[in-house]
Amino acid sequence: MEILVTIVVLLLLIVLSVIYTTFIFISTRHKVRLADSIIYMMKHNEPVKIDIETLEGLNLSPKEKDYLISIQKQDVNLQS
Repeated sequence: MEILVTIVVLLLLIVLSVIYTTFIFISTRHKVRLADSIIYMMKHNEPVKIDIETLEGLNLSPKEKDYLISIQKQDVNLQS
């Protein structure tokens, strides 16, 4: 009986950890993609308009933040 209770408790903990990990992955996926896009644009000097509200919650370096603020002040020129 004790073994059955132990197995049930362990399975419950495993299920809860999988649910938590999945939730964290889904909630941070967009932020990671946005941060990677910002870093790519910085390396290739590609100007783009980004809402400052969109950047809340990202862990950006001061250099990245300064770059994004300077982008907000520039006109965007799209090349075809």
